[in-house]
Amino acid sequence: PAIIDRLTFQRVQEEMARRSSLKKVSAAAKTELAKYSGKYILTELLSCGDCGSPYRRVTWTRPEGKKIVWRCINRLENGKKFCKDAPTLEESRIHTAVVSAMNEMFSQKTMKSLLKDSILSALTEKGGETSIAAIESRLTELRDQQYHLLQLAAAVGADSTQYDEELKKVSMEFSALVAKRSELEKKQQDMEQADARADQIAAELDTVDTGITQFDEVAVRQLVSAVKVLSAEKLLIRFKDGIEIEQII
Repeated sequence: PAIIDRLTFQRVQEEMARRSSLKKVSAAAKTELAKYSGKYILTELLSCGDCGSPYRRVTWTRPEGKKIVWRCINRLENGKKFCKDAPTLEESRIHTAVVSAMNEMFSQKTMKSLLKDSILSALTEKGGETSIAAIESRLTELRDQQYHLLQLAAAVGADSTQYDEELKKVSMEFSALVAKRSELEKKQQDMEQADARADQIAAELDTVDTGITQFDEVAVRQLVSAVKVLSAEKLLIRFKDGIEIEQII
């Protein structure tokens, strides 16, 4: 039987493809784009309306204190020659604009239901559990196989290399599976934490009629597909159902 089920494999391939798509946007820009980071959702969503490059989170240190801003990577690394008009935006202003656009979508009760269903269906999948069990089973098989090969090698003599290649293959597969198991365990832990947050959001949406009051990473991740910077005063926010809203910052 397969160590990883088909659905999990497809999702891994999709994630690899998505991260790969962050590598380059423009040949003219000649710039490596920001590495994927799950820490800030805007890293995945925010892009320059002028050159198409992603935006990067930057901390400015000023006498009055630190300020968090987002800047076009192309302009940041290559200057105005490659991206002339990309504005620098304060993170708080972006958050406020995204929340305002989301609340426009929440003006109908049905939209609240759609968001809640989307969050719960996406975050309550315990996709890693079966795969972890399958990996544990395969690791047990590999331990037995390795022990058997070592016995055969000992039987033919210490100088024999007859089983070296098979032992190497077993060892490589074992190491790869141990790494995969750790990855899935971390993903499962993150999923459980996200589940708790989704329950909290769902409860808030059921009791609050005034809409969302603050920027929330989980809600944004489930609802928004892209945020394009049109100017220093305007964002184009695209939702996963295809609706686009031009939002004043």
